[in-house]
Amino acid sequence: GLNLSGLSSVQSLDLSHNQLSRVPRITHLLRLSSLSLARNLLTALPASLVACVTLIRLDASKNRLRALPAQLGALTRLVRLAVSENHLEALPASFVDLSALQVVDVSSNFLTSLVALPPSVVSLDAANNDIAEISFQIGEARALGRLNVANNKLQTLPSTLAATPLVSTKGLDASGNPLNGVPVEMRGSPAALLGFLQDLHQGVAQVLFIRAVVMGEAGAGKTSFLRCLSDPDVSIKSLLRQARLPDTGGSTLGAEIHKVETVDNVCGAKVSVQYWDLAGQDCYLAGHAMLLSDRVLPLYVFDATQEELQAVHYALKWLDMLILSLPPP
Repeated sequence: GLNLSGLSSVQSLDLSHNQLSRVPRITHLLRLSSLSLARNLLTALPASLVACVTLIRLDASKNRLRALPAQLGALTRLVRLAVSENHLEALPASFVDLSALQVVDVSSNFLTSLVALPPSVVSLDAANNDIAEISFQIGEARALGRLNVANNKLQTLPSTLAATPLVSTKGLDASGNPLNGVPVEMRGSPAALLGFLQDLHQGVAQVLFIRAVVMGEAGAGKTSFLRCLSDPDVSIKSLLRQARLPDTGGSTLGAEIHKVETVDNVCGAKVSVQYWDLAGQDCYLAGHAMLLSDRVLPLYVFDATQEELQAVHYALKWLDMLILSLPPP
């Protein structure tokens, strides 16, 4: 293997762009401050690496790393860490102990979550991973002025990001994420998104409005379903024992609106759900089409006692109407 025994006083070592499958012995390099292992064939970094306590910069990007050393936090002088384009699925628990760390690049890996960061971190690039969750503890990184989490699987962002300098730098990139827990109007720019998170963090009431359209044939039980949803004291069994109204058969005429206030875990915000109960008779279908769009949540209710083919026929009729109401892709 590569022999570095004659380089005991070296401060900067560049071993990038080679075919290294393991890191040569470097623990005797007592003055080493910068180490580049980029663009090799490494599947792991040796545990002995943490003995290089003088390291300030470490670049192991574009390798095949599946994990970082468990005791990585022992590198208390490390300022820059680059491990992008590897196979990392998680960061070690000791990552938070890198007390001098300022610039981190973990992009293009397979990370599924982001936990607490060292308080000193100024810039974090975690784009192009599989991140579905960011811990609220990330707000403890009080120097964080740039955060790139683009192209992940995030539904929401922690409101504690509003406690970081991101609010003033607008250095947040969350593009390419579903962000279904954030109002559409707030996703367009870093300023709007951070403003939303700031309001949540400061306790300002944010109301997310969802319109749910309840569809189905007449007598399928749509209204009964909504009564049970809005009133926990009402049960389906008690409703089934009630006599139907003689003039309409107990069915809804036209459309009825039911407003239900719920509190859901959507960035900790209050969610207002408004249910539109659509009449199932064929004579109302043309009017219902005007109430549908790509901004509503469709709910289909059917009578499970129906003959199977008939139930499928009815479901396809409503599905066709819903599809026709949507804008072209």
